[in-house]
Amino acid sequence: MTKSILNYIRYRKLIEENREELENDFDIKIDKIYRLGTRVSLPENKFIVLKEYKNSELDIYKSLNDEVKKTITKLDRFFMQKNLVEYIGIFNIDRVDVNLVTIILSYRLFDVIKLTKINRIISLFSFLGLSIGFWDIWYMIPFGVVLFLSLLLNVVLFKKLFI
Repeated sequence: MTKSILNYIRYRKLIEENREELENDFDIKIDKIYRLGTRVSLPENKFIVLKEYKNSELDIYKSLNDEVKKTITKLDRFFMQKNLVEYIGIFNIDRVDVNLVTIILSYRLFDVIKLTKINRIISLFSFLGLSIGFWDIWYMIPFGVVLFLSLLLNVVLFKKLFI
């Protein structure tokens, strides 16, 4: 687990170093937990031609899937150049509309979302344990240590005390 966390810190650092390039060249948005999201659609003129003349949603889906494959290939080449390919994976591909697909990429060595939820629960129970522990110092110490470690994990992973 420690190696995964260290790799996540490297991943986060590489994303920060290449943030401008990702946002400008690939129109990628980066959220608080460093998931990368982009939208892919057919060019407007191609979409109109396919919609009016072919009149088949299957042709539109095939063309849109080709665009998604092109985008993923370009991103993969970029990630290979920047040494990000071993850290990143496809989290979700979702068809929003007939002409719109969202691609979400995330750190692949552990589920960051699940880790943040677990960390919040641990922090809450530790805080509750601390408040109960005011009656007896021996109850307070273990909960304080767990709360401290939980907050330290937040700072290390997300550069923030609270998410």
